[in-house]
Amino acid sequence: MSGTHTNEINPTKETIKLYAKQLRTPAFVGYENVVRQLSPGDGYDKFLCETMKLEVSQRQIAGQRRRIKKAGFPVMKTLDEFKFERLEHISDSYIWELASC
Repeated sequence: MSGTHTNEINPTKETIKLYAKQLRTPAFVGYENVVRQLSPGDGYDKFLCETMKLEVSQRQIAGQRRRIKKAGFPVMKTLDEFKFERLEHISDSYIWELASC
C-alpha cells in the first residue's frame, strides 16, 4: 500500500506537533490549514508570517478570555444590552466610536 493512507502516522507531522507543544505555539499544529489558504506562488516567508499571525491572534483571544475570567464578572455584558438613554451628556455614536478603538 502507498504512504498516502489517512490512518498512517506521519513522523514529520507528529514532530511538528511535539515542537509546537514544547515551544507553546499551538497555532503551528494547524499549519496544514494555513498551507491550504496560501496561493501556489507564496513562499515559505508568507507561510511563516500567516502561521505566526494565527498564533498571535489566538494568544490575544486567550488573553482576553483569561482577563475576563480573572476579573470575576458575574455576567457577561455587551454594549448591545446597554441602556444609552441613561446617559444624559454622551451620544450613542460616541460610545460606539470608543468601543471600536
